[in-house]
Amino acid sequence: MTSTINEWLSETMGGTYEGGYNETMPIAKHYINTAFGHDSADYAELKKDTANNDREWKYEYICNSQKTAETAKFVTFEYSCYEYQGGAHGSTIVTGQTFRKSDGRRIGWEVLNNTYDDDFQNIIKTGLRKYFNVNNDDELKSCLMLDNMYIIPLPKCPPLFTRDGIKLVYGQYEIAPYAAGTPQLTIPYSQLNKFLNVTAKSLIK
Repeated sequence: MTSTINEWLSETMGGTYEGGYNETMPIAKHYINTAFGHDSADYAELKKDTANNDREWKYEYICNSQKTAETAKFVTFEYSCYEYQGGAHGSTIVTGQTFRKSDGRRIGWEVLNNTYDDDFQNIIKTGLRKYFNVNNDDELKSCLMLDNMYIIPLPKCPPLFTRDGIKLVYGQYEIAPYAAGTPQLTIPYSQLNKFLNVTAKSLIK
């Protein structure tokens, strides 16, 4: 299972690591060095161009991966990475993955059915209204960067199984402006029964 999780982590961070997946630290060092090597030249040029300015330029690269849920049948990891190279603000990547313990399978959106059904869409809207602390769809629409409110797209991040339900994590700018952060919501399993296929149901028994 460790090698399966590390392979996912490597692919999430860029997919350029060519070593083995039994240990995590070599993978982390590879991507830290890759990021530094890629960004250091740009950063040095930026500092040179702004040498006569009073503003101090800083560089940040902070990545974190941690286990956020585990049962006898699945384990879920979440990953985030913040990078700042100067300017108004940095950029953040958030994602995650649930793995089936029996065979290491990565669980994706294929385990949910009819996600464009009105009932499922209303569940998402309810969670987003809670995240944005608004009372109705008109107020919610003003928080999102969507042409309409009929269909809320699923996040690029796959569904994350937790003990309390399935967590949805939207990336920066995916459905909302920068100020909104990374919208997230957790849907209780009790609300999802008719949308889960056999694979999903077997994970939460």
